[in-house]
Amino acid sequence: MATPEVAACVADALADLERQGQLSLEDVQRLIDGHRLTGGQSAAVFLELRGLGVQVASSTAEEAAPARLGVQDPKGDALGVMLRNAGRAKLLTAAEEVALGRRISVGQRAATESADALPDSDLGRIIADGKRAHQQLVLANIRLVVSIARRYTSQGMELTDLIQEGTLGVMRAADKFDHSMGFKFSTYATWWIRQAITRSLADKGRLIRLPVHVDERLRRVRGERARLRAELERDPSLAELAAALDSDPGEVKAILDWARDPVSLDMSVGEDDDVDLGSLLNLYAEDVEDVVANRATIREVHTVLARFEQHQQATSKGAMASGVAMVRLRFGLEDGEEKTLDEIGARFGVTRERARQILNKTLSNPVLTSALGPARGLIFESEEGTDD
Repeated sequence: MATPEVAACVADALADLERQGQLSLEDVQRLIDGHRLTGGQSAAVFLELRGLGVQVASSTAEEAAPARLGVQDPKGDALGVMLRNAGRAKLLTAAEEVALGRRISVGQRAATESADALPDSDLGRIIADGKRAHQQLVLANIRLVVSIARRYTSQGMELTDLIQEGTLGVMRAADKFDHSMGFKFSTYATWWIRQAITRSLADKGRLIRLPVHVDERLRRVRGERARLRAELERDPSLAELAAALDSDPGEVKAILDWARDPVSLDMSVGEDDDVDLGSLLNLYAEDVEDVVANRATIREVHTVLARFEQHQQATSKGAMASGVAMVRLRFGLEDGEEKTLDEIGARFGVTRERARQILNKTLSNPVLTSALGPARGLIFESEEGTDD
């Protein structure tokens, strides 16, 4: 037995049928939306009408599938194909936007109740019609997306990417559009498109991502700086910019510093552009592979020396127990500065010659030599015969 809401909707549908001579799917959707019926109740309306022998005619909107916005020629210009397809989409009147919004709302309520309804069922038809209406509303507003996206082309993203992000924004707007408020869809969708594009610019428009709140403050600073530049006919000072923003000069400077773009080491510098920045800064003096290998070798040497030092302190006496410490000083393994034999001897209270003997004996120790392996030849040189 039909509920009172369903019965009232069916009665209104029969009244429309008597007045118009026929009943379209759009008419039934309008009544369903007006009575705020759920998905199950919507299906019940169609079932009641079918039981009364009433044929619901398919609307033109249901039969005509909207053109798809996509690249049909993979070898062609993707942006050109996208813009041409967008240009073919029919602009909507206010009444048509309301009708599409109504179909979307009915379809969403039906999908919420039973998203896996059979396509041939009444509920499945309602859900499918809502999806078609959603697609038609989105495609009809792609030109709005393009016009807004063009304003952001100088901020680090390609126009095609901006249009893609703006399209996601207009899709969210179509999901949330309330046709009963009386506003045009473009007015409502503009905010969603801008939000989607600006969020995308904050996330993907820079090589080093800035947090969204910092990006918003940066846009405000840049906008105020552009206004002052036009007003003063010169670049505003930091103090003037801070005063216009009612902020601290240090905070404004920090925001502008965050906004600086990274500089490529391959960038040409000089009058003839014959030197790149990396060479000028002497960043290529050492091969990166060699630097990494040497650092790994030095870490290994430190580990071996630490174990050998414990062994020496436990088995040796006198200055010999400090042999590893002398090695570290001699080859600058502690602070990067190599010490002379005189400095090492003074540090440990032995003569210069005695310091040289201890160093040579420590480095030639079979235990240490075996543990170091090839690293010994890379880091240490024989102390025999040296004279500084």
